[in-house]
Amino acid sequence: MSLKLKTKRTSSFFISYFTVLTLVLVLGLTSVVSAATLPNYTTNTLEPQELTSLEQTSLTLINRDRARYGIAPLKSDPYLNALAQKRAEEMIAKKRISHVLPTLGSPWTSLKQYNISYRTASENLQYGARTPYEAHLYLMQSFSHRTSILRRDFNNVGLAIVPNGYGGYLQVQLFVGR
Repeated sequence: MSLKLKTKRTSSFFISYFTVLTLVLVLGLTSVVSAATLPNYTTNTLEPQELTSLEQTSLTLINRDRARYGIAPLKSDPYLNALAQKRAEEMIAKKRISHVLPTLGSPWTSLKQYNISYRTASENLQYGARTPYEAHLYLMQSFSHRTSILRRDFNNVGLAIVPNGYGGYLQVQLFVGR
């Protein structure tokens, strides 16, 4: 394949361009070139997070009720905990308690965004309770929340309990089955 150049000006441009490109490659400066020419694609990462004492109490209550129905206990997942915390913080910051958030989207979108594997997933939200016991009571009295807590195909959970600024808490429970 031959490249026919139309003018001396075009020819000198290509010669200069290829000379600079060759020097860059020879000198091993490819990272400088790629950083300057390629868009910056960042991956979303989470810092694993262990449960606080309030969150551990909530997990104990969940697993106690699962045991009553002969269902295997849920395991705390540090990455799910971090994602639940992120979702809780966004809800408090935006003053919007919702399963679909402006930045993080739905729970399923968030799980994909942070590369957390799952087969099935669900999210429970409880706003206003003053203790994990009170929150658990409210959640177990709701058919849909109770269903998530007692689903047999869930085996991991992420929990976050954050102050709501009014004397109570927001609790986010992210359930996944793998």
